[in-house]
This record gives sequence, C-alpha cells and structure tokens, in this order.
Amino acid sequence: DEVLKSNKAGGAAAPFIKALLSQEDKSKEERNKAMTALAGMKGNPSKGREVFQRMCIACHKVGKGEGQDYGPNLDKVATRLTRVKLVESLIDPNADVDPKYLSTRIDTLGEKTVIGLLVSETPMEVVIFDGKQRVTIKKTDIDTRSQLKQSSMPEGAPATLAPSEFVDLMEYLGSQNQDVAPK
Repeated sequence: DEVLKSNKAGGAAAPFIKALLSQEDKSKEERNKAMTALAGMKGNPSKGREVFQRMCIACHKVGKGEGQDYGPNLDKVATRLTRVKLVESLIDPNADVDPKYLSTRIDTLGEKTVIGLLVSETPMEVVIFDGKQRVTIKKTDIDTRSQLKQSSMPEGAPATLAPSEFVDLMEYLGSQNQDVAPK
C-alpha cells in the first residue's frame, strides 16, 4: 500500500516538477500553477526526513541536533514560508535569497577558483564552504573576490530526486513548525 501510494503521489507530481525544471521558459502563471499544485500534494514526512538526511544536512539544520549551520535552519520553516514558497526555494534557490546566503567567488593567484558560502573571515584568511568541505584561502593568495547574485544552494537538486521523494521532502519541511524536529 505504501509503495502504491508513493508511486501515485510521484506520478501526480512528475509533470509539474518536469515543467518547473525544464529549460524552456515558462510563463509566471504556468510556474505558479505548477508550484501551487506541488504545494498541495501530500507526502510521507518520515520518508521526507530520510531525503532531508541524505540531501540537505550537509548545509541545513533542523532543530538543535541534526545537520549543519551553513544554510538557514529549517526548524519552524513551515511558519516562515508558505508551501508554495518552499517549493520555489527548492526548485529555484536563487529566486529569493537572504544576502547572508549569497555565494562568494574567489579566484586565487594560483588560478584556482572557489565558489561557496563565506563561513568566516579574519585579517589573514577567508573560509568558504563549497558544498562539500571548508576551504581556507590566505588573503595574500586572492587575485579577485566577488559576491555572486546566487544562492549557495545548488541549482537542480530536485532533478536528482524521484518525484515521490520531492513530495515527501515537501511534506517533511512543511511539518517543521516545532522547536525540535520529530524523530
């Protein structure tokens, strides 16, 4: 029953996710319709938590114990964002970015490029989280540095999920309105 239910939710979500991730330009109305449809779908929050643990905890935290503090803490996210905004944040992480989560690009004198979230900075060095690891760069090694107009959250993450996983993740995030995430 659980597998059939999951397949049904995934099947219903698939055309909307495909439309939102498509390279073709969609009208604002079409995008809103697809996001609204996805926001209204019901998933399995327990399975969504598994997706969160697999895909999101490298940068995000839920509550006080699980995950990292590179991206916004997602406890109580359901009280801060509507479900449509949650969908938009996953589909297009660059749509509405708090300036503290914008990416920084550093090109070094050794012709290495590092792009990610600025974690810390001292007079001697900067530390960037590139989505996998912290990279420490001496300021004397920096050729150019710029803040990009994009989120540090990678684009296209929903394309790596099965449609049912996307719906489950949305259900899990939509349930986050407590001080501590349910176990």
